Amino acid sequence: MLSQIDWGEATGQMKTLVSETLLPYQKLELLLSIVAIIEALYANQVVEAAQEMGLSAQEAIQKAPLCADDLLAIFTHLAVWSEGEGELYHTVEYVKDICSNDLGPRGYYMCVLVSAIEYITNLDAAQGIPRNVSILF
Repeated sequence: MLSQIDWGEATGQMKTLVSETLLPYQKLELLLSIVAIIEALYANQVVEAAQEMGLSAQEAIQKAPLCADDLLAIFTHLAVWSEGEGELYHTVEYVKDICSNDLGPRGYYMCVLVSAIEYITNLDAAQGIPRNVSILF
């Protein structure tokens, strides 16, 4: 189901995250905005699939919530397609160094993004996975 979603808007926002004109707090707010876009796109896809199966939107969302594993896969996809995981990594490290450790949801999403970037960075080139190809979709 995740592969059927057009992540273009979220990818564009992920590219904006590395902007040098944004302050760390603005980058954290943008990250929350990216997550809101992801949640909305996911919910729309779940509702559309539910209608095809004759379920109500409420039932569908309860049966298929966006879980942490999905979010990690989506963040990995966005990082790959934003074509700048090196810049993204440095941006994330910069924000983590400057901001408090007590970031609540912002900190959680930052950790998920760091995990996605680490996964991409540590891929074994010998596995033959080409760059800018959706790894998990």
